[in-house]
Amino acid sequence: MKFILFGKLSLFAALVVMFCNGASQAWGAAAATNTELTIASGGNTVASGGSVASGSEVTLTAAVTAGSTQVTTGQVNFCDASTAHCTDIHLLGTAQLTSAGTAVFRFVPGIGSHSYKAVFVGTPNRAAAYAGSTSAPAALTVTGTFPTTTAIASSGSVGNYTLTATVTGSVNSPSVAAPASSINFVDTSSSNTVLATANLGGAVYATGLVNVDNPQTGNEPGAVVVGDFNGDGIPDLAVALNETSQSVGILLGDGTGNFTPVTKSPITAAGSPIVVQDLNGDGIPDIVLSSASDDSLTVLLGNGDGTFKVAPGSPTSTNYGAYPIVVADVNGDGIPDLVAGGGYYLVTLLGNGDGSFTEMPITASTYSEATFSSMVVGDFNGDGIPDLATLDLAGQHIVILFGNGDGTFKTGPTTTTSTMSAGSPLSLTAGDFNGDGKLDLAVPIYGSSGSLAVLLGNGDGTFQAAPGSPVSVEDWPSMVYVGDFNGDGIADILVAAQTSGTTINILLGKGDGTFSQMQTGSPQLECCSNTALGDFNGDGVTDIVSSSFYNGNAEVLLTQLTQTTTATTTGISPVGTGTHQVDANYLGNSVYSASVSSTVGLTAVTPPSFAIAGTGVTVTAGATTGNTSTITITPAGGFTGSVALTAALTSSPNNAVDAPTFTFGATTPVSITGVAAGTATLTIATTARATGSGSCTASNSTPRNIPWYAGGGAVLACVFLLGIPARRRRLRNVIGMLAMLVAIAGGLLACGGSSGGGCTVPVSPFTTPGNYTITVTGTSGTLTEAGTVSLTVQ
Repeated sequence: MKFILFGKLSLFAALVVMFCNGASQAWGAAAATNTELTIASGGNTVASGGSVASGSEVTLTAAVTAGSTQVTTGQVNFCDASTAHCTDIHLLGTAQLTSAGTAVFRFVPGIGSHSYKAVFVGTPNRAAAYAGSTSAPAALTVTGTFPTTTAIASSGSVGNYTLTATVTGSVNSPSVAAPASSINFVDTSSSNTVLATANLGGAVYATGLVNVDNPQTGNEPGAVVVGDFNGDGIPDLAVALNETSQSVGILLGDGTGNFTPVTKSPITAAGSPIVVQDLNGDGIPDIVLSSASDDSLTVLLGNGDGTFKVAPGSPTSTNYGAYPIVVADVNGDGIPDLVAGGGYYLVTLLGNGDGSFTEMPITASTYSEATFSSMVVGDFNGDGIPDLATLDLAGQHIVILFGNGDGTFKTGPTTTTSTMSAGSPLSLTAGDFNGDGKLDLAVPIYGSSGSLAVLLGNGDGTFQAAPGSPVSVEDWPSMVYVGDFNGDGIADILVAAQTSGTTINILLGKGDGTFSQMQTGSPQLECCSNTALGDFNGDGVTDIVSSSFYNGNAEVLLTQLTQTTTATTTGISPVGTGTHQVDANYLGNSVYSASVSSTVGLTAVTPPSFAIAGTGVTVTAGATTGNTSTITITPAGGFTGSVALTAALTSSPNNAVDAPTFTFGATTPVSITGVAAGTATLTIATTARATGSGSCTASNSTPRNIPWYAGGGAVLACVFLLGIPARRRRLRNVIGMLAMLVAIAGGLLACGGSSGGGCTVPVSPFTTPGNYTITVTGTSGTLTEAGTVSLTVQ
């Protein structure tokens, strides 16, 4: 967030840009001070160099001490410490020191790395004078990913579609790289099948404005100002709801650019909201209302919840007019004062610290031979004391009034505007447009050929025309505002014109006092709108709000910075039937969030393929007839080509032996030339059951048995040969020979040919009976399909 929330530009008030380097010591000797800055978020302290998640409210707290004494009165500016000068867009906000000895500023910073500092302006004109001081910088990183949106477009015809995905990332600076990584094109009608993946490329950076809200305000609303009225760190609005009823509406922001009225809104009080500032030192922003009908000012003291009460002593009559009006500590006591351009006089109202004011007497030093049509406050000569740049509509010149430090002013240099461009100057604003730390001025020249004069300050109250000045803008320009509309840290300018449906003129600063036109798209500001600036969605880029006098609403325009990339894929053909819904899925990365597009309908097609089926076969093992299966190849989706076939056994009975074998012979490959199916013949070979000689039945599964008498004979022979004494050797030899003969006979019987029980004959194995499954696979190029054949062997 690089703009002022309190004291921000409105219809009559200009940017407060001063006292950011403790320069108030120029007012006189004062006690040295020390300023400490702390960062907190969600109730927890964040150490310098720490981080918070994007969208988090951040609280900057400054504590000012003089030795061991707390300083409880004075102004603290919260600044962007990454730049040399705390002016315009680099002044985040201003807060008053409270009785607790602290000044607090709450806001929602954008994604990125930041550095902050607190600058105590000093109170050289108090009884106990204190010098200004600046805190050490405190670093903070805001983490998160930028949001994206993804769109999809299709072209081509059935079977050959081209898909293009467009990813748009919302960024807060032109230095943020475009979305990278890849896109998945997904068929959501087919189990989220990824049809193709393509890489993003061709980044395009663009700027624009988008209208996000138009809250109703009332009939002919007037001025609008911005401030955080309920203390949530999100900018809110105060709008003059009706010029005749003199009522003020408070609209609370939700951080997305939308606003809703508070319960006790509107507030019935005299005047239009002009200035937002903490006027009673309680840390809550208050509102100053200006009434042109009776030249009075009314102060509304904030309660901190979006409601207000009228301050003591209000309304205060200036007697000499209450337009234009600025707020600043012009007498150096640390309490905000008001200065009004009342006709031919400057009216200075010194703040009492409770929301009431004491008017200073009109003296020669406050007299000017001019009418004050516009006025801004700033330190134009670098002495640390607030000065005034006043615009005289009648005389068409700018008069610088140097502050004396006591609430009075003396006339300084005069710059003539009549020679700048044809037309009349209506307003002016201050900003550092060339980055030298010296305040410059921008003046719209009202006329049928609109222009903007840019005057670069010399640091002594004099000015010189910037290169390329005046800049051509919309016809009849009337108001001018300073912000950072592209997040590059360089002051830009918004010019509002008093014509119906006018184009919005935003001039992007180049940092040297020259500008280029920003493309803003179609949004327009209605005639006679009153405009204010703020970061309404917390992305760190300046946005716009205007109260439309004739439409009775407040138009909220968010600045939109985008990085866009695309990815394209060709030859897309969803598989199936009917219409398939296809989306583009951006996967995201460390910088950007993922997003998914809506869908486009694509006609699906059946892809070229074929199906394989075979007839079942029942065969007796070893049969050579009836042992073939007809394999049919049926084309689909316009398939043509040559299909090669193979066969494999994929299931068998348990412990099967002598498995079937298969051949296609000359019937493969099969040529498919049209819609007709092709066929092939699968021949199945099995092994027959064999039968042995004699009465033993041959079997390839029965164990071969040895008769008992074969083994017994062998044992008996051993006993007689080895166990009989020698004296009976002759008898032993006879009996042993008999036993041996028995053993030999048993062995012969065991080998077959005997009619004894348990005999088996060794034969060749045959195919085990049972059910088999044969899988037939067809291949054509990269396409492979399979079918099965059921085989029963008997």
